[in-house]
Amino acid sequence: MSQEDLFSGARARLEIDGVTFAYVTGLNGREENIIEDAEVCDNPEVAEQVTVGYRASGGCSHFYFLRDTVKSLGWFPKVGANPLEHLRNLIRTKEFTIHVEDNITELPFMIGERAKIATRDWSIAPRTLSVENIEFKLIRWRDVSEASGDNP
Repeated sequence: MSQEDLFSGARARLEIDGVTFAYVTGLNGREENIIEDAEVCDNPEVAEQVTVGYRASGGCSHFYFLRDTVKSLGWFPKVGANPLEHLRNLIRTKEFTIHVEDNITELPFMIGERAKIATRDWSIAPRTLSVENIEFKLIRWRDVSEASGDNP
């Protein structure tokens, strides 16, 4: 292996629906196979472990910009003028695709499919840049070995 194959944060670029998300200070992802224990009577041990599902999530931190917010870009629902409008905005929140790519080779590191922003929080303190933290829920993550789309 060469150093060229070693991926680092300095090489990472985050895009959401083709828009480069600027000044990301941290990024994380999680895939989870949901496994349940099959426990039976007359056996003190687990009889079998059964995979019952899959979950994908992730998050990022970025410096906060006043003009291009996750709401203004349509990635997080606006509150609306009243509760009914708020509900409609929540229901109509669009899904998006997340691309984490290598700046040098432009190869994908991870692709998040059918993502939505679940939470956002921010912090403001004296003598620091304001930071927003975002958590995503996704249908699936695909890594570089799956990025061609050939895998079902």
